[in-house]
Amino acid sequence: MRSSLLFVASLFLLCVAVAQAQYNFKEVCNLSGDSWLPTFPTLCAPNNFTLLIPSSSRVQVVGGPYPSQCGIQYYSVYTFDMQAGFVDARNLCNIKSVFRGGDRVTPCKLPPGINGLSMYPTPILSGKAVASFPLGTSALVVSDPVYTAQRVYVSKVLYGSMIGYVQTDYVCLQ
Repeated sequence: MRSSLLFVASLFLLCVAVAQAQYNFKEVCNLSGDSWLPTFPTLCAPNNFTLLIPSSSRVQVVGGPYPSQCGIQYYSVYTFDMQAGFVDARNLCNIKSVFRGGDRVTPCKLPPGINGLSMYPTPILSGKAVASFPLGTSALVVSDPVYTAQRVYVSKVLYGSMIGYVQTDYVCLQ
């Protein structure tokens, strides 16, 4: 009986840790000039990066901090809906965004004559839109804003049954 209770308690703590990690977002910071943050497949592999993340991007922390043999602490992160790898913990700061995943937003601050936002299938806001997010409606934010190479912040939103990326300059908290 006691071992069953310990197992259930351990399982509960694991679920709590996973749920907390699910919403632990950080912002890339402390980079010099126009530098980008490298991600690594393993710890202490400075010449073996797999992805470069621009400054001010939002990443989802899914593990860490991990101490390493080279004296650097690393976090395991997701970005653009994929496992990015390990990043130097010194280059992650608390998010300064106005809204986060789970918030409800509505289109706002649109130029005159524009009645809604186009929703795109990728963070690169180009090509064919998957849907339109009209004025006067709301959507659920499903990802924190990320900074793209286009020098804009985008978030993935769920509007009705459609999911797509929108430029965050044109959405406000509902």
